[in-house]
Amino acid sequence: MGVALSGSGAGGLVFAPVTQALFDHWGAPATLRILGVWNFVVLIPFSFVIRRPPGYSPVRPSLALAKRGAFILQVCTTTRVHLRAADRSSS
Repeated sequence: MGVALSGSGAGGLVFAPVTQALFDHWGAPATLRILGVWNFVVLIPFSFVIRRPPGYSPVRPSLALAKRGAFILQVCTTTRVHLRAADRSSS
């Protein structure tokens, strides 16, 4: 766990200046493409090396939550708030 947390901090220290330099030199679209290819090249081999622990079973979401009235009310309310904000910003 310590290695993962230290890698997170080191990644932030390295990727922020690299991303800024790429952005300044190549622009936003090319920078995002370069970082996407980099992530693909680095993470795909890691996905073959790292194994799941024994007894691991993925959590499957249940649709029972989506059928509750509170969930539906929250989704409708949040959507309405976002739509109103979008209408105000466009005018």
